[in-house]
Amino acid sequence: PNLEDPDHPIEKWNDAPDPLCWATMPLTSSLHAQRTVNTQEQSFLLSEHMYARAHPSLVFNRLPKDTPITIRGVHPDKPLSFQVPDLSVTADFLLDNRHVCKQLACDTLVILAEEFRFYCVYRLLFNYLFEPGGNRAVRLTVENQPPDSIGT
Repeated sequence: PNLEDPDHPIEKWNDAPDPLCWATMPLTSSLHAQRTVNTQEQSFLLSEHMYARAHPSLVFNRLPKDTPITIRGVHPDKPLSFQVPDLSVTADFLLDNRHVCKQLACDTLVILAEEFRFYCVYRLLFNYLFEPGGNRAVRLTVENQPPDSIGT
């Protein structure tokens, strides 16, 4: 979808601003590579923003649990209000004979305004030595319960 930039509102029928969101672009699109590849240094950057599909002005630092969020103008009747869920997501990894336990963070907040719902995507970036044929397993543990829906 083409989201309107609140700092540069569309005023005339023939206004054609750049889209504020690249969510409809597949992750394989070269537009996403702009955040992860440094062409001058010929390097690949493993960063927490490599999977960001939002326009850079819509990418925020990590939001603490219970942060209140209110979005106006996406629903004709009322604003959408909710809090970042208080969830603890842990991944237990078994990499060959090595056990690793890591806490995941809410990386992406997806808002489905027309359904009055949202969900969080939890990710963890880490390096490990890939051994073909090696044993690898992961178990996710979620503590606390997410809210049922978005309130007003």
